[in-house]
Amino acid sequence: MPVDDKPIRRGSKAKQGKPGEEDEDWMDKDLAEDAVWKKIQQNTFTRWANEHLKTVNKHITDLATDFSDGIRLIALVEVLAGKKIGNYNKRPKVRAQKIENVNIALQFLKNEEKIRIVNIDSIDVVDGKVKLICGVMWMLILHYSISMPMWEGEDESMYKEKGGPTPKQRLLGWIQNKVPDVPINNFTSDWNNGIALGALVDSCAPGLCPDWDKWKPQDGLKNVTQALKTAEEYLNVAPLVAPEEMVNPKVDELSMMTYLSQFPNAKLKTGAPTKPRHNPKRVRCYGPGIQKTGVNVGAKTNFTVETYSAGDGEVQVFLQDPTGKQTPIDAKFNDDDAKTYTCTYAPKMEGPHKVIVKYSGVEVPKSPFDIEVKGNPGDPTKVKCEGPGLKPKGAQVGKQSHFDIDTTNAGVGQVEVQITDPKGKINSVPLRVRQDGDDEKKYRCEYVPQLEGPHQISVNFAGKPVPNSPFKTTVAPPCDPRKVRALGRGLQPTGVRVNDLAEFRVLTDGAGSGTPTIKVIGPDGKAEKVTVLKAKDGTTYNCDYKPLKEGKYVVEISFGDQEIFQSPFEVQVGPMKESKVAVYGPGLKGGLVGYPAKFTVDTNGETGTLGFSVEGPSYAKIECKDNGDGSAEVTYHPTAPGEYAVHVTVDGDDIPNSPYCPIIKEKADFKPELVEATGPGLNAKGVVIAKPTEFTIDTRKAGGKNVPVDISVMNNSDYREVETKITDNKDGTYKVKYTPDKLGKHTVQVNYGGVSISKSPFRVEVGGVADPSKIKLYGPGLEKGVKPGKQTHFVVDARSAGGGDLVPVIKDEKGSDLPVEITDHQNGQYTVDYTAPAPGKYKINATFAGKQIPKLPIDINVTPPADVSKVKVTGLEPIAMVETMQTFRVRIGDGCHHYDEVSVLVDTPTTGTCFLPAIMPDHGGFAVRHHLRETGTHMISVLLNSIHVTGSPFKVEVLPIPLIPQYRFDSSEDVRMIMEEQRAETIRAFGPGLRSDTLRLNHVAEFIVDLKDSLIRYGPPMLGHGLKVVIEGPCEAAIHTRYHHDGTCSVAYMPTAVGVYNVSVLYDDQFVSALNAFTVDARGTETTGDGKVSASVKTPSGKKVNTFVENKNDGTYKVTYILPEEGEYTFDVKYDDAPVPGTPAKVKATAGFDSKRVKVYGPGIEKGFVKQPNEFTIETLGAGNGGLGLGIQGPTEPKVKCLDNRNGTCTVSYIPEDGGDYDITVKFGDQHVPGSPFTVPVQAEVDASKVTATGAGVDPNNCRAAEQLTFKVDARKSAKAPLAVEVTTDKGPIAEAPIIKDNGNGTYDVTYKPPPEGSPCNVKVTYGGKDIKGSTYQMKVKKKSEPKKVKVSGPGVGKQVQASLPTEFMVDTREAGFGDMVVTILDPRGKPIRYFRTDFKDGTYKITYTPEDIGEYKVSVKFDGEEVAPPFPVNSVQTGDADKCKMGDQLKEKIKPNEEVTVNVDTKDAGPGALTCKVTRVQSQSESSETTTERVESTPDGGTRVIRETRRETKTSTQRETRENIDCKVVKNADGKYSVKYKVQEPGNYTIELKYGGKPVPNGVINFVVD
Repeated sequence: MPVDDKPIRRGSKAKQGKPGEEDEDWMDKDLAEDAVWKKIQQNTFTRWANEHLKTVNKHITDLATDFSDGIRLIALVEVLAGKKIGNYNKRPKVRAQKIENVNIALQFLKNEEKIRIVNIDSIDVVDGKVKLICGVMWMLILHYSISMPMWEGEDESMYKEKGGPTPKQRLLGWIQNKVPDVPINNFTSDWNNGIALGALVDSCAPGLCPDWDKWKPQDGLKNVTQALKTAEEYLNVAPLVAPEEMVNPKVDELSMMTYLSQFPNAKLKTGAPTKPRHNPKRVRCYGPGIQKTGVNVGAKTNFTVETYSAGDGEVQVFLQDPTGKQTPIDAKFNDDDAKTYTCTYAPKMEGPHKVIVKYSGVEVPKSPFDIEVKGNPGDPTKVKCEGPGLKPKGAQVGKQSHFDIDTTNAGVGQVEVQITDPKGKINSVPLRVRQDGDDEKKYRCEYVPQLEGPHQISVNFAGKPVPNSPFKTTVAPPCDPRKVRALGRGLQPTGVRVNDLAEFRVLTDGAGSGTPTIKVIGPDGKAEKVTVLKAKDGTTYNCDYKPLKEGKYVVEISFGDQEIFQSPFEVQVGPMKESKVAVYGPGLKGGLVGYPAKFTVDTNGETGTLGFSVEGPSYAKIECKDNGDGSAEVTYHPTAPGEYAVHVTVDGDDIPNSPYCPIIKEKADFKPELVEATGPGLNAKGVVIAKPTEFTIDTRKAGGKNVPVDISVMNNSDYREVETKITDNKDGTYKVKYTPDKLGKHTVQVNYGGVSISKSPFRVEVGGVADPSKIKLYGPGLEKGVKPGKQTHFVVDARSAGGGDLVPVIKDEKGSDLPVEITDHQNGQYTVDYTAPAPGKYKINATFAGKQIPKLPIDINVTPPADVSKVKVTGLEPIAMVETMQTFRVRIGDGCHHYDEVSVLVDTPTTGTCFLPAIMPDHGGFAVRHHLRETGTHMISVLLNSIHVTGSPFKVEVLPIPLIPQYRFDSSEDVRMIMEEQRAETIRAFGPGLRSDTLRLNHVAEFIVDLKDSLIRYGPPMLGHGLKVVIEGPCEAAIHTRYHHDGTCSVAYMPTAVGVYNVSVLYDDQFVSALNAFTVDARGTETTGDGKVSASVKTPSGKKVNTFVENKNDGTYKVTYILPEEGEYTFDVKYDDAPVPGTPAKVKATAGFDSKRVKVYGPGIEKGFVKQPNEFTIETLGAGNGGLGLGIQGPTEPKVKCLDNRNGTCTVSYIPEDGGDYDITVKFGDQHVPGSPFTVPVQAEVDASKVTATGAGVDPNNCRAAEQLTFKVDARKSAKAPLAVEVTTDKGPIAEAPIIKDNGNGTYDVTYKPPPEGSPCNVKVTYGGKDIKGSTYQMKVKKKSEPKKVKVSGPGVGKQVQASLPTEFMVDTREAGFGDMVVTILDPRGKPIRYFRTDFKDGTYKITYTPEDIGEYKVSVKFDGEEVAPPFPVNSVQTGDADKCKMGDQLKEKIKPNEEVTVNVDTKDAGPGALTCKVTRVQSQSESSETTTERVESTPDGGTRVIRETRRETKTSTQRETRENIDCKVVKNADGKYSVKYKVQEPGNYTIELKYGGKPVPNGVINFVVD
């Protein structure tokens, strides 16, 4: 809350009422929003809050937002009050919960702490009203930092006035009393030059700032900075006000009061560099004996002289009576830290007296003190004292206590209180006696005991003890529940289950003496049994309870009768659960900040989704590495110390014992990653059951002292730890021995300081006692056919041979060893690869676990290979159908003579590899036949002398026989054919397999042959006669036929090569022909079909063709027929035996088809309707033999049905789901029929719910103060209707109406100008008068751009990347508004480098770049001209070994323009990395200058001579123009080498620098000249 920065009026009086009311009234004043003091005040109050919140691991950065949910406000109040507030919502999500939390905190302050808070509501805090939040903060500071604390050496006379001093008066008075020789009258301008602060620091610790009186006022910033730093470093005074704020003339008064309120209780640190000086002006006097009134004749009174800040000296005190006589006053040294003296005297007469105090003979400030002594002292027996501070028990070290003194009816007299601590000192306990309220006869004494043990409180009135004085009380040790911590799984919100032993620990270290009280309340409200055991350290309590039913349990923990931080804990206990998943590792127990914490998870075959989460003081990134054997290594990275909860879940539920609660400690001075562990006991193989093994741990490079080394050997079968013996070699190394007692996998974990060392955990396979006789050997490397120069292998199966290491040895005829490569498959099996370099005899031998394998050695005869390049395989198709016989040939040319060595193997999907015996000698080779009996991928290997021929193995995909649809016909159909015609005329063929538009490579094609009419007329075919299908084309297509009971035959074939296929269907060697028809119209004679029509068709050779006449019963007659051959036909048609006019007629028939004769008609081809069948007819009569093709495309894919009417027509029905234009394509013989494609409008219903709007103009996140906003309306799923858009604000419609553009395809573009930033923006979109889906869109106009909301993530902006390898990162601007995104990447020299940007068109971008050099790169991202974050420092580190790169060809020193030069670099041995190059052009400029000098010399003969000297100087400057990768290509070849190709156009001197992994390649600097 802003407070007036005007100086407080000097000498103002406290109002009648509670102390501090005047300070509260200051808050009613306000200043401009841009006042300097306002920012200073917010900063100070934030720092003050954080000083207290850090004790409970919390922090705030913004007063306006960080208290809005009430969580941190409650935490701050609890810390200040030292009390628990009680129940509140710990995870508020909605506004009502946040308001309730804030209200709980404010009510606690009002009702429990009696703090007067006015004009502040919980809603104000939730809404982030900084003015009122600052008001709350000031009330807390007034109460807890200025009004409440006890201050040593405070002038008690201030409390004699009615109501006592205001907080401001109290603080200012204390400072004035502490620094009497510096004029301090306010909390603003008097502190600007830093001198007052230096004096205050030195007065609190004499000699800490001894030269403050020599400081110059004009060096204000320097003075303030030094004083702030000194106070923070040696007095623990937090710098709540920054130096530049304190020197500001408009420094905030309340901020200064907040900062200075720390000094009264500041304590000097041990070892602080002090240089005290003798200064009597630093002597302070306080107490009733020097107050002007209240001293009575004969009544003892006292006061205190404090010499702490004055250096060494002698104290002299005198009492001067009204006659002028001076009497010495006894000054008793108290031997305390403040170096105080207690002075006691009893005046003997009434009248004005003076108390004179001298230090080393010099009067101290304010001496002499005027005292008015009066007679008739009061009666102490009538004084009453009561309160908690006088009770025998209850007071506590460091905590304020009090009691009340009532002097009503006791007369006149001074109230004096003296407290004696257990050591007999009377000035060690800070106390304060002040008037209680408005009654001048009542007082309250407040004190803070410093030591535990018996104390004596003496209360005197008018110099004599009151009844029962001295009072005795025993002070208990300090107890601070805020410092008590409770940790453990038993306090976690989830994870504990029924019958679990829920364990947790209570840590009381630093909280003082006391015993924690623990109470567990079950779901039924009853207390549960809790076991509490005190640990040996005396401050840790191990606790546990066992929940027996599901539900919510509440754990209450208190210390010193007060609840500790975070208590009560709510624990949701779940049902019992069993799981096979096992979890183990150091990361479940603890770790260090900055180091990965690891653990292992074994699923043991349990299925389900495995999940991990880590909760704690910081975000912890989680990584999971699958070991491939049902286990995984999990790593998380904690960045802050404290307790973490590691949840391991299956299908979202915690497994038993989850969550685990590791304690992460601060980063230490040792480096676990430098610890090394080596030895046979860590080898993956070779460890034998019941046989001791060992390994060594070397910590000498890791540093640290007394760092614990923890070793765990886990048996993965039952997860029991194997006993280990650790021997400390006293040189930084340790020897570890263990003896495994079970076979199988073991996990060895080595931890240093609670952190896994490098390569830990180690996975060890424990085997049985080695028995090499049980080893099996097989593979081509042990058989005939091994060829020189060809890699081969054999398998060693040691699964039954126990544990051990395999050592194979292969020697040639000279006894030299061949290199071998062993692959351990981690299951007891090994593959040994070797290559015989030349023909000859080789001996293969091996040992296992140091023992000879009995079946070895084996001699292998390596012979030269045959020339397989002359072997060709033909006729082997890549795709075939099951249950077919496939034949191919192996052709062998000259140079290959060992035909008996030819072998063919087939690897089937299920039966494995087998020999194919059906290999028959053929001319020039062999013919191979094989029957395909199962579907799937077959691999066919063709070998010559055990070597694959070219292309082998061959892949053959065997497909199932397709299910070809059967066409059924109505059995009642009247089929009448003329018997004497050939049978082939009654057969039809149709289907997609006869159409080129549906034929696809390597896919089954199918068609139907209709034999039904033929079977009716002629019966089954004769022996030797029947149906034939012939397919001619670029490949031999496999044909499959299947006859059906209804007289049809399905035909399927598969084209496996691109080209034209001719499909012939023959019956008894006659081609199947097409169906033709014509109509006889007799409606001019009759319309009922009563006539008789006959038709005769004769072939060119005079044979009769079968015809069929269909009576339509409407006066028309349809005549169908099939023409078997080309030529001129004679048609003779009669009606009632009379010739029809125009007949007989001659008609010429030609082969093929005519798509122009196809007719398409019906309502469905003209228009359609959504969600209902639309039909049309396709008629192919007279169009010849052609395949019919149909396609319908539109806004959606409609359901289509096609019905063959068996009369040369088919009916098509389609059902569209959405309206719009649909294109219907009809082809015959792969040619469009007349009118095709047809555009058919499909009418939809007007449905506004199907209309959508998308874009920035209707997106709340992108509704921003731009020039204009747009969005798109999609109405394609609705019938056309009027579109209306209305944009309104809180002031009505916007000035300019939105612009609507009709795109003509059912979509619309809408543009409008948004209202100003911060205004509401409501967009109402209607279609056909009704709101569309989502309308009305209610938004608030945001800033045009918010660069801080741009998200940058990915490895390319991480801490470390690998030089020469591409890296990338993502930029997400979707929540940042509108603006251009610009990326700049600077190399270690500060020069920009190239990068590649991928725009995903959704506000996200991918940036890819290659760091070519080693060093720090800086990645800067700007959005709308503003940096989204400080530049990302990215450290590029070396990868690979550039020293192992080898330069290839001799390099040219001179080349011609545009001449391409290639340089080869061998990087095969350089490891991971990439080759990069940089091309620079060197430009030199020379400048020449000439100077001439003359001098005169004497000659030997006494003459003179003139000598002239001419000096010519040439200066050359060289500039390098970098052209990175311009005209230069780096190509990686398949053999691991690189080719660098460069071509330069301009003449000049050039340099190419080659690097690998960021490091220069040896001899990789190429200098050349382009002439």
